[in-house]
Amino acid sequence: MKRFWKRAAALMISGMLLLSTACTGTAGSSSSQTEGQTAAMGRYVEEEYGSIPDGTETIAGLKSFSDGSMEMLVSKTENMVRGPWYLYRSEDGGESWRQKDLPWLSQLDQATVMAMDWTPDGGIAVAYSIYTDELVAAMDEAVRNQDFETALALQPETNYTWFSGDGSSREMPLDIPLSSDGQPATPRDIAVTEGGDIIFNDYLTLYQMDSQTGKVKNTYQPTVQPKAFLTMGDQLAMVEENRIHFFDLNTGERLETVEIPSGDGSGILAADEQALYYCDSTGIYRLVNGGGVLELVVDGSLTSLNMPSINCFALIPQEGENFLGFFSGDGYSTLRYRYDETIPTVPSTQLRVYSLEDNDTIREAMALFQRRHPDVQVSFEVGLPEDGSITTSDALRGLSTQLLAGQGPDILVLDGMPVDSYIEKQVLLELSDGLSQQISSGELLENIVAGSREADGSLYAIPARFQVPLALADSQTAEKLTDLEALAEYQAQEIRSLPQMADFQGNPMEPHPNALIRTFYPVCAPYWFGQDGSVNLEQISLFLESLKKITDATGRTDWGEYTSMWGAGDYDLSFAAVYWNFGYIPMAYGISNTFDDIAPCEEAISQKGDGKLFLLPGQGEPVFIPSTLLGVSAGSAHQELALEFVQLALSDQVQSHNFGGGYAVNAAAFQQSAQNPYPPTDDGMTYGAVAPDGSYQYFQVIWPDEDYMEQVKEMIRGVDTASRVDLTARQIVLDESWEYFRGNRTLEDTVTAIGEKLRLYLAE
Repeated sequence: MKRFWKRAAALMISGMLLLSTACTGTAGSSSSQTEGQTAAMGRYVEEEYGSIPDGTETIAGLKSFSDGSMEMLVSKTENMVRGPWYLYRSEDGGESWRQKDLPWLSQLDQATVMAMDWTPDGGIAVAYSIYTDELVAAMDEAVRNQDFETALALQPETNYTWFSGDGSSREMPLDIPLSSDGQPATPRDIAVTEGGDIIFNDYLTLYQMDSQTGKVKNTYQPTVQPKAFLTMGDQLAMVEENRIHFFDLNTGERLETVEIPSGDGSGILAADEQALYYCDSTGIYRLVNGGGVLELVVDGSLTSLNMPSINCFALIPQEGENFLGFFSGDGYSTLRYRYDETIPTVPSTQLRVYSLEDNDTIREAMALFQRRHPDVQVSFEVGLPEDGSITTSDALRGLSTQLLAGQGPDILVLDGMPVDSYIEKQVLLELSDGLSQQISSGELLENIVAGSREADGSLYAIPARFQVPLALADSQTAEKLTDLEALAEYQAQEIRSLPQMADFQGNPMEPHPNALIRTFYPVCAPYWFGQDGSVNLEQISLFLESLKKITDATGRTDWGEYTSMWGAGDYDLSFAAVYWNFGYIPMAYGISNTFDDIAPCEEAISQKGDGKLFLLPGQGEPVFIPSTLLGVSAGSAHQELALEFVQLALSDQVQSHNFGGGYAVNAAAFQQSAQNPYPPTDDGMTYGAVAPDGSYQYFQVIWPDEDYMEQVKEMIRGVDTASRVDLTARQIVLDESWEYFRGNRTLEDTVTAIGEKLRLYLAE
């Protein structure tokens, strides 16, 4: 992975880089044109355009000028955000670039550039730190030895230099704010105003500083982290959630606020002489000078800009009301958005996709499908809004009404849905013929395809991803834990001997009833339901009784809502492995989504000198959990297109991207994702564990070797029982068992209530 040493987070608890997609297109939805209607014409089209300088590894900054020319500062150093740095200029709108010979750039040969911008006098202002080869080697050694105090102490200071267009330079004595640890804050971004001031973004606040004296002139304090900002003449535009605030740079006063109508607030800003532009995963919006409303001009659902695998980090307005987008992802690329008045504003055919929750695999497939079929609009409906205004049961009732009336979506993401009921009611298309080539060729993992078939061999739903419940314990214990009962007995005994497991706040495996149910439901529920619609109350009783042994061992009954530092839901296997390594918990388990989860487990086994990663036991055979479970509506008028969309979602082209939603079902992508994505010199990832006394311990994780990964792949390929989690059925268990775990209801009454509600639900 590329190392950006100044980010102390790389030495603390691991984080996740969220790549926000950006840019999009003209809004609208349609099916086929009705006879006699004239289609509205004209919309933006996406096309490959331009280039990036050869060998570019990192782009630190990009600037367009009023004459249409552009410049960018790039590094060609592999696996590390460090110099030498090169300044390139384009005079033809980004089609080609030539290197500028600037002698002062040699001062940045061993620098990590954290932020930069162009200055009014034709130069650049840069925030950077110098990392000599000797310093990098010393820091690497400290990290390998898990001496994080030394590694942090070795970090060099940040320099702030103004390199003028005439070749001269000066240090900027900026009055840098202090972070929570008392050290000067690290800039996320800087910008230079037309008057020569520096706008300093410390992730939480924007500071306007005099570049000569360093004094703070104005402070711009949003209520949440500012996502993007831009200076225009004597004004500052700043994005905060779904609003753009405008400020007067002379007085610091807020001038106005403009709402972003449907954007996600994570985008970027651009401007020309006529307008301000905002770009995120929902579209490119335009705010004309003097206007008060953002207008959507490029619909991202019709372009690649909706792809989660790439990120639009810069937008350049060009002549003719066109736009040039610069993207990062697997390298860098450029795409142009050109208005074409000869094509329909809205494609004549609409393909509808429905999912209870948002899904990156679907969005990736949507963008690629749109490239193949510019005459088809793929619309994606998410049934459960983030504000919780609609319940799962309400969303499913509305969906069922549409499906039974033959008016539902063409493609269903069946995660959390009553798949068996849909099959019984014949609302799903049988997929064996449509997917025969991918299945027969071995393009898809055989065990996942086999586990997805019904008892009669039919195939109505196929997962694009899958998850695997895993556990980690010492080798001797792992051999004994063959089912849920044995695991519950062992964990209850260990909790009583390790009281800190239940008590200390940092425990990633707090034995909370809801977290236990969410984790063990997938490995048990498949054995509760008969093909005739019957419900096995004995198995449900054993399930609840076993989990209550674990919760009772804590001595608690005053359970509240499950909200830990790890979030509500099932357990995080990666962090649980770290805590198991330090002896804070007797074993670890959780739902594994990617091979990234395996690395901390293998490292913990290595450091402890013993241990085994194994399939989480339940009440039957080990299971996999289908994710992004795809089905096609039997009533769809576009079954051929829908099947092509499913085939694309299952392809290596989509599945080679790790979105964290599960292992790839595509065999080639599954194999590739197990390979070490980092260079041989990489020092790994540092995890932090909170000890019972509140102190931190650190855990350095290196990617496992090929032999260990082969063992894990073989174990995963051996699982051929699917556990399709029905969210409504699981919620019945959660709701009806709550008072049982709090000691206010008997096991018999609880099981009876669960059985009655499940039977009613299954009969709907």
